[in-house]
Amino acid sequence: MNKKLLAYIFCSGMILFSFAQPRISQRPPSAPAPEIKLGKSEKFTLENGLRVFVVENHKVPKVTIRLVLDYDPVREGNMAGKAEITGDLLKTGTATLTKSQIDKEIDIMGADLITYSTGVYASGLKRNTDKLAMLMADILMNAKFTQEEFDKIKKQYISNLASQKENPNAISGRVTDAVMYGENHPYGENMTEESINNITLADCEQFYKTYFRPNIGYLAIVGDITPAEAKMLINKVLGGWQKGEVPTAGYAEVMPPSERQVIMVDRPSSVQSVINITNPITLKPGSQWDIPSKVMNTILGGGASGRLFQNLREKHGYTYGAYSAVNADEIVGSFSASASVRNAVTDSAVMEFMSELNRIKNTEVAEEDLKRTLAFMSGSFARGLENPQTLANQAINIARYNLPEDYYTNYLKNLNAITAKDVQSAASQFVKPENCYIVVVGNGQEVKEKLGQFAKIVRNFDIMGKEVVMEEAVVAPPPPPPPVMEEEVTISSDEVISRYTKAIGGGENLNKIKDVQITMVMEMQGQAITSINSFKYPNLSKKEVKMQDITLTTKVFDGAKGKEKTMEGITEITGKELEDLKVRSTMFLETRFNEIKLPFSVTKIEEVGERKAYVVVANLPSGEPVTYWYDKENGFKLKEQMRVPSPLGGMATLTTFFDDYKEVSGVKFPHKITQKVVDPVKGPQTLAFTVKEVKTNIGMKKKMFTVK
Repeated sequence: MNKKLLAYIFCSGMILFSFAQPRISQRPPSAPAPEIKLGKSEKFTLENGLRVFVVENHKVPKVTIRLVLDYDPVREGNMAGKAEITGDLLKTGTATLTKSQIDKEIDIMGADLITYSTGVYASGLKRNTDKLAMLMADILMNAKFTQEEFDKIKKQYISNLASQKENPNAISGRVTDAVMYGENHPYGENMTEESINNITLADCEQFYKTYFRPNIGYLAIVGDITPAEAKMLINKVLGGWQKGEVPTAGYAEVMPPSERQVIMVDRPSSVQSVINITNPITLKPGSQWDIPSKVMNTILGGGASGRLFQNLREKHGYTYGAYSAVNADEIVGSFSASASVRNAVTDSAVMEFMSELNRIKNTEVAEEDLKRTLAFMSGSFARGLENPQTLANQAINIARYNLPEDYYTNYLKNLNAITAKDVQSAASQFVKPENCYIVVVGNGQEVKEKLGQFAKIVRNFDIMGKEVVMEEAVVAPPPPPPPVMEEEVTISSDEVISRYTKAIGGGENLNKIKDVQITMVMEMQGQAITSINSFKYPNLSKKEVKMQDITLTTKVFDGAKGKEKTMEGITEITGKELEDLKVRSTMFLETRFNEIKLPFSVTKIEEVGERKAYVVVANLPSGEPVTYWYDKENGFKLKEQMRVPSPLGGMATLTTFFDDYKEVSGVKFPHKITQKVVDPVKGPQTLAFTVKEVKTNIGMKKKMFTVK
């Protein structure tokens, strides 16, 4: 089961997902907690048991529908990954529509429709609401899986698993789950190539028939629709959805270790250690300790002002960032504190972690720190209410977790009633420095011996989450495999870029475009995230990320200065980051390498999927390389890779795949973009984008490339 949450938005080339480094030099004074008046959602239940929540919002002619299926976590055993593959299969066909027909219908409506293992998300214009709801219902009620699509999805999963084996953060997540929950608990299961290959099409069909039932469903409708319209529509399209008995499950209790344990995963090639200090907790959503635990965690490691960040980064310079998290869950929750640090300071970093964990547990926080935290959290809660989807989610949570009807109405009052004693009590319950797992993925030869000071028990695990029994006998390593002869590169760097330029339209057509705006959409935890990327010749850029009507981030470069605006305010971009931004803002960057005097070279030929590609490496002003892969046959860009500072600490690797090139104004733009992100804290994530619109020469003015 995938429990990883996406905690950031990325920036790579023409894709906006901004990776700004946290800045804490100046912070505005704390504001008093605002008074909040919550709107109400209308609710009704269909005869088949589907619970529906409606939130009116007529500001924009748009309607969003989100379905959540609340089934118990499923123990998948030797078929780990079955639920996720089933979720991906849902959108590949119905009894009357093929995948291409479904995709065409969605494109015609200009809508978004995303399926996943626990539900469906759909969003589109008001005028298409009936048609979109009928399509969603057809997928839910009449899904038809084919062997061809099933094989494609399995191949993608196996490819992703292969890349995770080389990523220390993915390894840390895998080993942490295996150690803390055990392989007999659904949270402790990890997908492997073997488990994916064990899954059959019939297995996914049975999962769909068993768990996709209305009587365990919560459906939220938000937007330009009245409760009466919503009730008529949902009865019409989903009233015939047949309810059924859905299995429930019981789980063995997950307890913290009786004493602290060090879990060592030896990765000889690592130049830094990924540290994750964690323990299971009993914390249900909406319980009496839910709010105090959130306050405690914000103070300890909820951001750049948290104690862990201030200690390990600002005071000692061990890491780009150190953070903590408290996760509430109906089955078993978790506490964790993590960072990526240099090998040489691994033991020192663990020592500082332990110091801060004991401090939050044993000492009351200062009143000033508490007030500042409460004001910040109050403001964040208030801003979230600007999104009507928040109200729908709150209504679902109240029903799903049996919360009091006034839980969110009284949230700010209860939040601001938290005392320093409450914070310390929450820490005592959930932070267990003496009963935790210290999971370290790193160079065992350099760090393992020093880690022995933190625990009587030091256990060794491999990268797949299996415990390794150390033997005294020295076993000779197997002979190295025969060398693989690389294909010789017989083409110059300039010629590779010239072929790419010609493939996407040629220099003449590129020069005709003076500005371009690319709008893309992705799904993140049931929400549609829109990325709007604007460029003006020669190197002005503006990149916005929105969720519903809320702008999450805006990053601009006006030709000389760069700024970034987030929920916390506006920050000026300086130094090497500014120099890199100047280069990355260049329209059609790769076709202008020589023009802007950016050094680049073709290095080798590699396979990207089933295609052979020329590999070109360019060096940004900061010294960071960016690697590009261009199809050896047709010249199109297939892939791009770069490293950037993660907002959660350390350096993240972004690998972007480009597909489905379509012509707009004589130039071909990729319309399907997949981004694989390997983050030092959160591990691997795969993000899928669809380009909804490309507009050129719309007369952008320079004042557009500013933030206020």
